[in-house]
Amino acid sequence: MRILWTLLLGSALFGQTELSVEATGCRHTAGDSPAWSRADFDDSGWQPELPKFGSPYTWSRCQLDLRALSVAGPFSALVQVHGAWELYIDGQLAASHGDIRNGRVPFNVYGMGPLSPSPQRRVVKVALRRFSLLFGPGPSNPPLRILVGVEPALFAINSRERASVLKSALPTLFFGAFGVLAGLLLLILYYSDWTQKEVLWFALTALSLGALRLLFAPGQAGEFLWLIGIWCLANCLNYVAMAGLFYTLANKPVPRFYVFVVCVEIILTTVWAVVLIFIPEDARFWFSGATYRALLIPYISLLLISAPVAAFWPVWRLPRSQYAVGIVSLFWFLGTISNQVAQLRWFSFWTLADGRNLQAWFSAPALVAMFVVVTLRFRRVSKDRAELQGEMKSAQEVQRLLTTSTLDVAAWATVKVAYLPAKEVGGDFYFCRQTPEGQLIVVGDVSGKGLRAAMLASVALGAIRNSTSWSPGPLLQNLNAALHGQTGGGFVTCCAALLRNDGQLTVANAGHPPPYVDGRAALVEAGLPLGIVAEATYEEAVSEGSSVTLVSDGVVEAENLQRELFGFERTLAMSSRSAQQIADAAKVWGQTDDITVVTVRRQA
Repeated sequence: MRILWTLLLGSALFGQTELSVEATGCRHTAGDSPAWSRADFDDSGWQPELPKFGSPYTWSRCQLDLRALSVAGPFSALVQVHGAWELYIDGQLAASHGDIRNGRVPFNVYGMGPLSPSPQRRVVKVALRRFSLLFGPGPSNPPLRILVGVEPALFAINSRERASVLKSALPTLFFGAFGVLAGLLLLILYYSDWTQKEVLWFALTALSLGALRLLFAPGQAGEFLWLIGIWCLANCLNYVAMAGLFYTLANKPVPRFYVFVVCVEIILTTVWAVVLIFIPEDARFWFSGATYRALLIPYISLLLISAPVAAFWPVWRLPRSQYAVGIVSLFWFLGTISNQVAQLRWFSFWTLADGRNLQAWFSAPALVAMFVVVTLRFRRVSKDRAELQGEMKSAQEVQRLLTTSTLDVAAWATVKVAYLPAKEVGGDFYFCRQTPEGQLIVVGDVSGKGLRAAMLASVALGAIRNSTSWSPGPLLQNLNAALHGQTGGGFVTCCAALLRNDGQLTVANAGHPPPYVDGRAALVEAGLPLGIVAEATYEEAVSEGSSVTLVSDGVVEAENLQRELFGFERTLAMSSRSAQQIADAAKVWGQTDDITVVTVRRQA
């Protein structure tokens, strides 16, 4: 609000610069001494430019010709420099701004206050004592300027100059606002599909870079140290997200080198920011500019901003589908490198504002282009996923028809089935058929999950139908021969049981959980899983019983939040219950795999 009033007053008082005068002939030195405020102090040994490093305190001595003022007063002082200050006129303290003991002032706001007492209209000697946490004059710290005059005139001067600075930074500010807006929209887009990581990386890149550009907007007031903390967070997030984004767009993993450099950058930047925020206030200067450069943080950043180019290197090997994204990435790199060069002050004529504006002109079109690319990819992936989901539903329906068509039950038997796939389609299968020898029940489990496992389960069902023998042992041998070389490196476990009308039960097992007969586990040799060894044989075990329960390992391997398995003991305790009750109990415990339960009971 104060800035708004300043701008309004500035517009109303435009042209009243004759009511203020600017200091001339300033000389500067680092350090602190009360004697430097005296009007008769000899400052001929001081330098004509503000010192960059050496002490948090700097002194500046200038002269003011108050005879140019057309009014008698009262007068105020405007000091355009960052930091806390005390202004002395002819050796007497005349005005102050902030806390001179620690430099605590609102960031990005110049100090202005009434002079006490108002000096006479003559040539006076002024001395400025200053405490600043900033890094010395440069792109982010303007040179010193001292003005004395009537307060409305100073308001007008300050407002015009702040408006000029704001106008010069408009490309940067618009880019920052657009980056934040794009980042928020992309986060909303990512929320609708958590699997598309490139949308997340792009959202974090745009959001963090936009926040960095808006953070030090001209005219805003804020606590310097907390702005440093927010800058640290946004800066670290930007480097992480940028490497993730461009390597994801290039369909490449982030190299270990970049992971290492990003970790080093985050650690150093965080240490610098934390120390700067939490150490005693009178020692913070020593951890500001000098430490920031001594840690080589700006130079490490040069390595990180090469990610947009490195991700698509070598360019001559790029597929045509990547040309457009590669060009966009190049523009992004040109923008970031221009800003980094300005921060390193490699060219004296190139200010930080120039570098950031150039970044805005390069990166804004790149941001728009990448937004289009990422949203088109998002749309294409969403469409492909929708088509795949439709195909999975079709496969699920086909699998349901295949399994239900295998239920062929003898008149003297009752068969109940519970089938709960872990995904849309499962790798478990079951088969029931009445044969001249009795009621045949087969339950199998293909290693893995999803569509591939379901297709192999369908192959196994087809092989069972075409078997030349319905006895459990020969049946598993035929099935093993049919699956050998077809499993793609996996395997199939299977248990076959033949229940006769007189209660005789014949069982053969191929690496599958054993069946439960009348509430007890059947004793049967666990042979090799199917599809591993072509010549494998499977021994049969004969027992007596009136009810048989076969389960897949999805029952015994169900796992709760405490990582406790459902286990064989609980399965045994529930083996006399219905198929659906057993399956539901395992699912509630914590389903991790396909669950299949088949129960067969001989009617009296």
